[in-house]
Amino acid sequence: MGALILGTIGFSWAIFTTKTERQGALNIIAANTSCPISSEELNDNNQITIEQGQEKEITIELSNQSKINVHSLITYSGDGVEVSYAPESKDNLDIEDLAVSESKTIKLYIKNTSETSQTVTINVHCGMSSKTLEPGVNENNVETEHVPVLTCEELPQPNAPVLGNMIPVRYDGTKWVKADSSNKDNNWYNYCNQEWANAVTVISSERNNLTNASVGTEIPMNAINTMWVWIPRYEYDTTNLGTSYSSGTKTEPGAINIKFIDGTGIGSEGNYKVHPAFKFGEDELEGFWYGKFETSNKEQTCTAKDYSAGTNCDQTTFTLQIKPNAISWRGIRPSTAFTVSQKMVTDFKTEYGFSGTEDTHMSKNSEWGAVAYLSQSTYGKYGNEK
Repeated sequence: MGALILGTIGFSWAIFTTKTERQGALNIIAANTSCPISSEELNDNNQITIEQGQEKEITIELSNQSKINVHSLITYSGDGVEVSYAPESKDNLDIEDLAVSESKTIKLYIKNTSETSQTVTINVHCGMSSKTLEPGVNENNVETEHVPVLTCEELPQPNAPVLGNMIPVRYDGTKWVKADSSNKDNNWYNYCNQEWANAVTVISSERNNLTNASVGTEIPMNAINTMWVWIPRYEYDTTNLGTSYSSGTKTEPGAINIKFIDGTGIGSEGNYKVHPAFKFGEDELEGFWYGKFETSNKEQTCTAKDYSAGTNCDQTTFTLQIKPNAISWRGIRPSTAFTVSQKMVTDFKTEYGFSGTEDTHMSKNSEWGAVAYLSQSTYGKYGNEK
């Protein structure tokens, strides 16, 4: 489906960094977490050499130096070795829960069943998770096989934005520049790094020049009249919302588990649900555009908080804009806001470069909810203090 464009209140999303990994059946989301291990028996690379047929007990100290509670999973690599918590058990390394600043002393037993000496590497993977699940193992006891790692880039990726007549942009640290619409080398967006796709419309006098400009060309703010963020279709875990606060607290809720969906697919079965914002009437959406900042008007003469019809702010003749550092459009009735939103693709479509086939409207609760859920996931601001 074509993009759904919403002329409404929106917010700016900062650029963050994070990565999602999968350890067996446990979703471990690494986001600015630090869980070092130390041991007198291990070298600086967390390795120990075990001779043929030897069994050895080692003690490690696992600590959480992150600013959040974490789950951690101890893994190892080495051919023909068995690592466990107790001599009589095999490959039973479980998930450890660590509070902020908490440390745990753990005894590991290593047995070399091969015919040669072996160097064993002890690893720890830590991060956030809303579930405590048993890690998977296989008979080879090799980390890359019995604890498969999927990077965020190997997980389902978001649907590519539907641009229409808008211009893709990215912030280079000092200014907004034209982005590569093909997203080559993540030039435009990278949701794995919490960099969402942005696009703009520009004033008619600059439209031809900026539309045909090369990638990297500055898109000056005085040429921009609206700025948008792409919200790709996704499903979310429904099991720990509400007063569960996504396994967090009311003041510090946890991450909402999100899975992107290819095309207009129906998603997974079980506890995941496609967010209702991705259905508009009878149409299933690949995603929609949401206003990046609060709605204002180009005239910027409206300052009175007067809700009476036809007064200073309540005018359908004003031109809607979505830009930073502007006075929010206040003193406007919902009926007037509805009208000016729809005028973006009718009376004022040449102002923005829209074709008239788009749908611009005030935000529905479900659409705001979709933005909020994505923001509270690891693809959004969660786990990053910036």
